[in-house]
Amino acid sequence: MIKFFRKIRQNLLSQGKTGKYFKYAIGEIILVVIGILIALQINNWNEYQKDRKSEQLILTEIRDNLKYDLDDFESNIATLQNKSISSKALLQALENDIPLHDSLGYYFSYLSAYPHFSCKTNGYKLLQSKGLDLIINNDLRNKITDIYEDRYQYLLTFEKERIDYNKVLLEDAM
Repeated sequence: MIKFFRKIRQNLLSQGKTGKYFKYAIGEIILVVIGILIALQINNWNEYQKDRKSEQLILTEIRDNLKYDLDDFESNIATLQNKSISSKALLQALENDIPLHDSLGYYFSYLSAYPHFSCKTNGYKLLQSKGLDLIINNDLRNKITDIYEDRYQYLLTFEKERIDYNKVLLEDAM
């Protein structure tokens, strides 16, 4: 193909048809530019498809992380409910001067239970490494950022303060 175009150029120059040669050269340049633009468009489309696939994988991982966190919350709630039941039972035992027995020991063991929130952040960290702008939906991106940057940080701080406060109360009571 290149030999074919080279022959056309050489024939035009050898015949002294410089006007036609320039028209041909400009046409060839336009064809090259169009080819480059088409190649860039195809490359952009391929990159877009790769980004959408990465977005799907990351969102799936974030969803799985949030499901794990929800299970952890539910487990912590159950532990705190048992702790509340134990506290009420012990308070009632103290108010009624019930002597120490095995079931009270069970209730005392729940008083020292401090559930911990252990959030999974693998998906969010992966999103951060790839760039938050990978997620096209602005509302979804903002909500994900809000959960991991603000709400989870608040919960972790609140949890630490709660545990420290309860330890002081329990130590004083003991």
